[in-house]
Amino acid sequence: MTRGRRAVGASSNHRLNEVVRDHPDRFAAFAELPAADPKGAADELECTATELGFKRSMVNGLTNGIVADDKRCWPMSGVFDTYPRLKIIIGIWERGCPLPLAHRPRAAGQ
Repeated sequence: MTRGRRAVGASSNHRLNEVVRDHPDRFAAFAELPAADPKGAADELECTATELGFKRSMVNGLTNGIVADDKRCWPMSGVFDTYPRLKIIIGIWERGCPLPLAHRPRAAGQ
């Protein structure tokens, strides 16, 4: 299943790249990353930055019902660590989050 998520993201990113390449004066694209698959997300981020020339990416703030800053999502921190090296801007899409990440109350120990 992980391989499928990466394949869908890669396919979308390559199609987006074709549109941007054909109309650079009209379009730019955000790389689609499979947040449920941190290793696949890191690989796809590397590909979109180095091979396709993308300058931005988007990560969902809610994946499988879990918000992006939950401890269960910390494997994604490896992906987040690659952004400065690749000089990529990250967008976190908060659609579907119960409350904006910055405004959620924290449980003890989080």
